[in-house]
Amino acid sequence: MQTELSANVKQHKTTLLDLRKKYELAKLGLEVFDQQAKEIYNKILSENVFTVSHDCPRMNLKPGDRITDEEDTFLMSETDWQRYMKLTGSAMTAAGLTNEDGTYTTNWHSIKSAAKVELVNFLIDHIIPAALRSQFAKVRDSIIWQDKILATFESCIK
Repeated sequence: MQTELSANVKQHKTTLLDLRKKYELAKLGLEVFDQQAKEIYNKILSENVFTVSHDCPRMNLKPGDRITDEEDTFLMSETDWQRYMKLTGSAMTAAGLTNEDGTYTTNWHSIKSAAKVELVNFLIDHIIPAALRSQFAKVRDSIIWQDKILATFESCIK
């Protein structure tokens, strides 16, 4: 099986590396987008006052405390949430991350997901030894198994 695996990698090396590059670039695109969005969310929070509306014992915040991090926005009142969404929506549009109706201008989540599926399918269909393909084909739609397959692949090329 090791011989077949090596031969498969050698035979499909160019396509394999192209698909890996495509996936890595999509992951990077999503990371950049997420960071830009987080900066916008936190800027809105720093320029406007939003407060905690209900008690959450596991948090270091209590009702009336100011929310300063986007990870705590779930503690806002419905009224604050609506105002926050309006402000962040406008800022996301102004930054070019979304259009007027709130749709992503570049949907990095979908791009990353599609690139991941394409890479995993290629690994299953062309790289994994033929005797094991049917077993892996059964789990190709499982995110957990996709991640395991990619982690194994990454550990082999390092």
